[in-house]
Amino acid sequence: MKVEVSRSNRGERLSLIAKDEIERRIDRGESPSKRARKEARTFGELVRLYRDDLAEVGKRIGWSKAASLDFLERRLGRLKVSELDRERLIQFGQDRAKKEASPVAFGIDLG
Repeated sequence: MKVEVSRSNRGERLSLIAKDEIERRIDRGESPSKRARKEARTFGELVRLYRDDLAEVGKRIGWSKAASLDFLERRLGRLKVSELDRERLIQFGQDRAKKEASPVAFGIDLG
């Protein structure tokens, strides 16, 4: 299905084109992503895959979310995905609270 867009926002047009291409790949039984499927071993790799996925569909990351992702990648990026469990997240929250981070700041970090 081709979608005609009359808006002048180039990013929105690119995003719709990318979404259309992803739908065609799924319909053909292909991977929705252009790149080969990659399993993330660390949390940092998950963050990078998330950024790549958004870029692939033409979605821009705002400055606030980018700052949160940078922070999380610095603090938790080296952890293996298997190490990122409930207890580790609680520890992360407790560490943030000790540094006087509010519950809202912690929510933003993980939001």
